[in-house]
Amino acid sequence: MPTAKELEGTGFTPEDYADDDFELWPENMPAINLFTSLQTQIRPGGGGGVVGFDYTPFFVRMDRMKLSEQEYEWLFDDIRAIESVAISEMKPYLK
Repeated sequence: MPTAKELEGTGFTPEDYADDDFELWPENMPAINLFTSLQTQIRPGGGGGVVGFDYTPFFVRMDRMKLSEQEYEWLFDDIRAIESVAISEMKPYLK
């Protein structure tokens, strides 16, 4: 967790950061890596809200990963799960 000194001028406080450790399972890394490489592909909706990811860049990247049909479907399902949580976390800040 960052200290108050480290956060000076950012508008954040140490309380803004969860101090609970979490475990990231290795089987989730492909989706996390794909999401972080394309996290700027979120498209706005009307009124400044978020609609969702632009899937085209995800499909292009996934096509180049030489995945089996099942791996492709699993990875896309994982991306959709990440998208759902990311959007629900962003919505309060987009009003």
